[in-house]
This record gives sequence, structure tokens and C-alpha cells, in this order.
Amino acid sequence: MKKILFSIFLVMLLSSCLNKTPKCSDDNVKELAIKLSREQLINIKSDLSETVEGMSLFIDKKTFSIILKQELQKEGYSDNEINMLLNLLKYDVNFLQTTNITLDEIFSTNVDKSIKKCSCKATAKFNEIGIALDIVYEAQHTDDGKKIYVTLEVDDLKAIPKQKPAQKKYSKKELKENVKKTQNDIKVFETAIMMYKLDNGNYPTTSQGLQALVKKPELEPIPNNWNPSGYLSANIVPKDPWGNNYIYRCPAETVEADYEIYSLGADGKEGGEGYNADIHSKFLDSNETDGW
Repeated sequence: MKKILFSIFLVMLLSSCLNKTPKCSDDNVKELAIKLSREQLINIKSDLSETVEGMSLFIDKKTFSIILKQELQKEGYSDNEINMLLNLLKYDVNFLQTTNITLDEIFSTNVDKSIKKCSCKATAKFNEIGIALDIVYEAQHTDDGKKIYVTLEVDDLKAIPKQKPAQKKYSKKELKENVKKTQNDIKVFETAIMMYKLDNGNYPTTSQGLQALVKKPELEPIPNNWNPSGYLSANIVPKDPWGNNYIYRCPAETVEADYEIYSLGADGKEGGEGYNADIHSKFLDSNETDGW
């Protein structure tokens, strides 16, 4: 498989252990490595999205998918890896910014105490989407010992089996409350999105995601009049009551609408009936629970 290499630099203030050589497994070092791994996966997804959007101006999506697969095969990607990359396209940036990451198989490749630097390898696992990044990173103190910086490269990305978390058992009362809470969340999102459009002339794109309501997007189109206070009062994009990310697309893909926001319901899967049914911004009134 063709290597995917990225390099990034981050500085963080430390509150303790300033005179010790950092270790690969130190909590603050792992935190930075996870943060950088997340940014790199978002970069990969954004690059793919831009390519798809650019090519879709000239050819239909089905033809583009065939061409993209052929090009990836020429680069040495296996069929499983190609499917993994294409699957990555369906996740918006907001989801990737909040999805859980674990750092596994951490080990030191070198420790130089004279300059207080450690070199490391690890695997950053995005279990919810079945993708892992093999990473190499270094952590080192500045000369004055007051800061630490971490440099990171993505050496490879690979598919991993998705882990199915144990599903919590909900009472009928809890399920009804969760549906109502989801409906209210979506209404709040809709109000915030309308305010965003009034300020900036357009809705957030699929790639910008609901995160655009709490953090000024860095992806085009950059909003010129973005409210520095954000558009959600809690200044955070909540998950649905079942702990899953809300899905946002603009333009909508499953209905005829400018945009769509929906929860996958109690089972976290597309479709379903009763409490497992998707709760969609266009059909909020149909998700009544009195008859369930």
C-alpha cells in the first residue's frame, strides 16, 4: 500500500514534569498524538470530498466512483482499503471531530535523554468508523523546559473491524423522553442554521457539518459574517440521547430539502420502526410516541 505521510507541529504548555524526558505513554503526549491523528483523518476526508465535488461537476457520481477505484488500485490500494476510503466520505467533519479514538500498540523506538526527546510508534483506532492510522511521533521539551512539542506522521491507514458497543436497555418512559429530546435538539439546530444563513448567506455544507454552528469553518465557503459567539447557546454540538452523532447533510440526500438533520434512533441504524426509527428534520411530527 502506498504510504500516506503527513507532518504536523503542535506546542502545548505543561503543568508538571518539565524536567523529565517525555515518554510515549505519558497522558499529555498521548492526548496530543490523538488530537493530531484526528486532524489528519479529517484532512484525508476533506481531500477526498474536494476531489469528489470537483469531479462531480463533469461526471456523475457512479462513473466517478469507478474512476476513483481504478486510480486507487494503480496506487497499490487493496479492495478493502478502497472501500474504507469511499466509506469515509459519508462521515461529516462534525462526526470525525467527536468520534472516539484509542491509541493502542504504543512503544518507544528511541529515547534521547540528553535532549529530552522520545520517538514512538502507535496505532490510532477510530473504532466507530472502522479505520486505523499507523503513526510515528516524537515528543520533546523546548530548551527552557517550559513547553513540549509533538511532531507526528501518518505512516499508513488501514481498515479495522467495527466494534459494536453493548446496547443499553431503555425503559419505555426513557425511550419516549429520548425521542422528545431528539426532536427538540433538531428544532434547536434548525433555528441555529437559519441564523447562520441570515448572517452568511448560505447554510453550512455537509463537510463543514454542525460543528460550523460552534466553530468558524476553515473549509470553503468561509463565512464572512460568522458570529463569534456561535449559534448554539451551549457552544457544543450535542450527541443524540443514545450517544450517537446527529447526521447533517446540505444539500439533503434522502429527501427533497435544502438540508437534513436526523438521528438514527434507539438502534443507531438506518431505517427501523417505532423507537428505532430515524428521527428526521423533515418528519418531526411523524415521530410521535403516544401510540408506541
